[in-house]
Amino acid sequence: MPALSIGTYYSFMDPRSSASAPSRNQSEYVVFGIYQFDGALKGLSLSNFLGVQTSPVYDYSFWQNRVSLQYNF
Repeated sequence: MPALSIGTYYSFMDPRSSASAPSRNQSEYVVFGIYQFDGALKGLSLSNFLGVQTSPVYDYSFWQNRVSLQYNF
């Protein structure tokens, strides 16, 4: 199905509050799906990104879900 795109990505970040602060060793894992409609709805697309950010510094993981509806004129 050419109208459906599915993928994943991983990113690593080393944010620090100051140069002497310890590293957070933050990782982000994301899976996503994008569907592009055809026919009468051509130009309309629906996207969903689900991600989690982890760090050994924190006792919890940060989860987020981003849904997007877009229309290209």
